[in-house]
Amino acid sequence: MILGIDIGNYSVKTSTGVNFKSLVSTEENLLGSKIKIEFDNKTFYIGEGNRDTELDKASKESFLPLLYSAIALSSPAQYNKVVVGLPINQYKSRKAEIENKISKESNKKIILNDKERTLTITEFKVYPEGVGAYQSLDSEEDMIIIDIGGRTTDIAYIFNGELKTTSTVNVGTLNIYKNIADQLNSKFSIDIDVEKAEKIIKQGYLSIDNKTVDISFVSSVLRENFMKIKADLDFKFSAHTEKLMLTGGGAALFHKAFVNRYEDISIMQNPVLANVRGFKKVGELLWV
Repeated sequence: MILGIDIGNYSVKTSTGVNFKSLVSTEENLLGSKIKIEFDNKTFYIGEGNRDTELDKASKESFLPLLYSAIALSSPAQYNKVVVGLPINQYKSRKAEIENKISKESNKKIILNDKERTLTITEFKVYPEGVGAYQSLDSEEDMIIIDIGGRTTDIAYIFNGELKTTSTVNVGTLNIYKNIADQLNSKFSIDIDVEKAEKIIKQGYLSIDNKTVDISFVSSVLRENFMKIKADLDFKFSAHTEKLMLTGGGAALFHKAFVNRYEDISIMQNPVLANVRGFKKVGELLWV
């Protein structure tokens, strides 16, 4: 089976629609864990615990547990061909390292939620994020892809079917949610985490002791981060003469801000899964 997999800083997505948080713990939740995977004499609980703050995906200790969990949850087959994404700024320097790492870790006897299986990665390819989202489109148009992820925003300009210019901005949803959580905790003497901050942003309000409090500062935080992306986009790309396409988990967060400033801007259908759909297409071109 051919799988596209995005091991993001916020969540893991696959081309079959599997989506779970990029959290790994070696301690089980007292209320029970939904995803437990065992291999190499170790037990991991997926979707729980603390986030791996390492930006370099090749160095993440959580990489293998998340990868094999994604494969096991997405495919009933033993033998799988996998395309995994890397941020554009890590692609050239880390591509070979990850591919070599997986070549040595390509066969695992696992136990997923108490069911034994053997998983074998027969082919493995690393592909740049953002460009993967472009591959998911049935289009050969020139365009600038803006892929807003958990820790970074990747920008890629595709011209005449070739990748011409790229950039990475240190703005992502996790950074924003963490900033807002810290300010809320300081301002109201509460203790909320990133996931709670995300929920507050989506619902648009916060109640404390059954009273709605002022969180208007959130708009300023969002604007400040948007302007960082906009500055990079306007300085390094022909943003006002090319078609812009938003994708990634943070696309919806900034869609309105982009629409207010750029005429030719669209958001991809199901932007969260755009990269993995494209990764699968890359795999099909390589191996079918």
